[in-house]
Amino acid sequence: MIKTRIFKSQWFAIVLFLIFSYPAVIQANYAMIFFLKAQIASAISIIVCLAGFSLLLLNKNQPDEEEQLNESGVYKCIRYPKETGNTLIWIGLSLYTLNIWYVLLVSVMWRQLSNYAITNSAFILQKKFPHQYTKWAESTPATGIKWANIRYCFEDFNIKKSLKFNSSLLLLIVATYVWLDTIREYSVWHEIKVRTIPMVSLLVAFSIFIYGLKLKKK
Repeated sequence: MIKTRIFKSQWFAIVLFLIFSYPAVIQANYAMIFFLKAQIASAISIIVCLAGFSLLLLNKNQPDEEEQLNESGVYKCIRYPKETGNTLIWIGLSLYTLNIWYVLLVSVMWRQLSNYAITNSAFILQKKFPHQYTKWAESTPATGIKWANIRYCFEDFNIKKSLKFNSSLLLLIVATYVWLDTIREYSVWHEIKVRTIPMVSLLVAFSIFIYGLKLKKK
């Protein structure tokens, strides 16, 4: 029941993001922003988003943390990679709007959703594994990265397994970037312009999505 509620809340947040991204981009007045600053902001956006997606790729190689306390792989670096990854992804996407108020709004909203999910997960884990969880929590940060253990993140990494569970999310991320980029171009030229790089990226993401569906059928 709790997982279902969290899942629905996250999808509701995604729908709100897509709806309000249009006025956010238009209000940012992209045409008045110095070009170099816009490019830097876009680069930071993509880097933050990739960092979040990487955590989700690594997370899917581990069993469900609510079924057993897993301290291997990415869980040696961070206790809640899934929640942290989702938050970084949507903050990264919001940065692409170049609207500071929208970025702050999205950051607060996803941080609250993340905290809610973490609180519920921590409650279950502490109840099941009181001593083991306490020891783990003392040595591993909840949402930060323990860089000393970064090498363990790639233990038993399997790209096929990761894409099997994350190909649909990758398609959503790229499609959102194409949507935001199209709005940004419209705010400057006042006509719909679809650039080549975003469309090629979308086709690649769609191909990976189809590949992920095939992996699920095996």
